[in-house]
Amino acid sequence: MELNELSPAARAAAQSQSITGEWDYASFGQLLQQLLSFDTLIDQRAKRRLSAMVVCIIVAFIGTIVGMILIDNDLETFGGILLFVGLSCIVGAVVFGRQWSKAKKMSLPEDNLAALLQLFRMIYRDLDPNGKIQTRIDLSGITPAKRGPMLVLPQAGYISRNQAIHVDAWCHIRFRLRDGYVVSMRQTDRITELVRTRRNSRGKQKTKTKYSKLCRVTATLIPKEPVQFQAPARVDPVWERVRAGNKKGRTVAVWDRWFLYKQKQDRPKKTPSGAELAGVLMRVCAVRPAQGR
Repeated sequence: MELNELSPAARAAAQSQSITGEWDYASFGQLLQQLLSFDTLIDQRAKRRLSAMVVCIIVAFIGTIVGMILIDNDLETFGGILLFVGLSCIVGAVVFGRQWSKAKKMSLPEDNLAALLQLFRMIYRDLDPNGKIQTRIDLSGITPAKRGPMLVLPQAGYISRNQAIHVDAWCHIRFRLRDGYVVSMRQTDRITELVRTRRNSRGKQKTKTKYSKLCRVTATLIPKEPVQFQAPARVDPVWERVRAGNKKGRTVAVWDRWFLYKQKQDRPKKTPSGAELAGVLMRVCAVRPAQGR
């Protein structure tokens, strides 16, 4: 789906890389679906442009080298043609490179959008039919502004160890359930970038980068009137935490769940699925009084 084919709301979200405001259910679902279709097209376009840039670079290199060899061997005509092709491919590589960079900047986090759409479809029947969804969703990904300073760590057997942390509080949605409870869900991603340099047995230095992504999902259950929450079910002490909070003088239930992903050489794109987000919501809703369910 091209940018000009999107609805005005989806076009604004794609250009600003954010979804903010209050939405009725039909509009929100259509918005997510359109953004996913748009991102699929952008990713395909970026892939084609990257391939074209690589082909141009290869042809430019081969054409230039062979052309110069032919000219040196008194085959000016063929050599000149190949040199012209090589120079043309250099220009093509620059053009495709710029187009690829532009497409990458327009790309949206597909996994995040897919998780939100799956969550929305799973909880749709439990939502207040007269309610709306309030959103503050940042789809810009990891930008320089979200990156902390590069810290120098103890060497621990390496020549150097440096670490930077990126914090992306990208998702906050709020909605009302059929029974009157209000749910606030947040997700904050904390990406740790660890750069280590060591010397191998042959004396050469090698630098490797490892990434870990810790996603914190917080679901807050806000009652319409003061209630006595039930004791929570068994909580995983490593990855879960349940606690009571206070919002405008009213006791609320808060459930935190952490998800960890690791990857080498590139930032992990994986994120908790919509089913896992719905699982966090079910966990916090389980502490409602029995008569309020």
